[in-house]
Amino acid sequence: MLLCYHISNNQLTVVNDVFIHNKKNTVFYLESILKYYKYITGLSLTVDIYLYDDIPAMSISMKEKIYFRSSLIDIKDVAMYLYFPHEIFHQLIGNDVKFVGDGRLWMLESFTEYLQLRYIMHKNKNLANRYICFILERYKDNISNDVPIIAINDESYELQIVATIESRGVLLFHIYFMNVDDFHLKMMLEKLAIVKNVSITVFLQICCEIGINVERLSSDINNIGNYEQIKAGIYENYI
Repeated sequence: MLLCYHISNNQLTVVNDVFIHNKKNTVFYLESILKYYKYITGLSLTVDIYLYDDIPAMSISMKEKIYFRSSLIDIKDVAMYLYFPHEIFHQLIGNDVKFVGDGRLWMLESFTEYLQLRYIMHKNKNLANRYICFILERYKDNISNDVPIIAINDESYELQIVATIESRGVLLFHIYFMNVDDFHLKMMLEKLAIVKNVSITVFLQICCEIGINVERLSSDINNIGNYEQIKAGIYENYI
């Protein structure tokens, strides 16, 4: 285990820059993520980021600790757009704010992935468009494994999670939050931080308070998805 980056009250200290052979500036990447995190949550971050290969995924987030595998070192852009923002948002969504009951994985993982997507949209809209298309294609490829979002739990099959949580769940957030500006998204995150232990009922109520059509969203998460409808919703509103 190697401590690479120490962040205290949003101030970054480079301890061991394992990405140093890459010409792009690690500090610029990380400070951009931290700046957006503070902007959209209103919170300052304290966390240590470690290189550690003995983890069950490419990267994971625990309270004030983030771990990533060495296999990310040679794909720095991927690490800094698709892994580090996700794990940094998990410091709030999943570590400070807990989700309980039905729909927990959707609120925990799909919403965190959506926040990462908002960050990518903030930095590079062309890249965000490509990433949305990638998620849509992944959903199409795995649609036979789709189940109602509300039914997914920690014991669900991996391909069900890929189809339902990592793909359709993220796309639904993108569609329904299309017209949610940063002010109202920040308001939602502040409300979640106050509640701390969030059920699907509370989550949808907060969504309603920022203008989301909760009746339609509730129907979508309680039923199997439709690829053509999802695709139409994305292309109609964004691409």
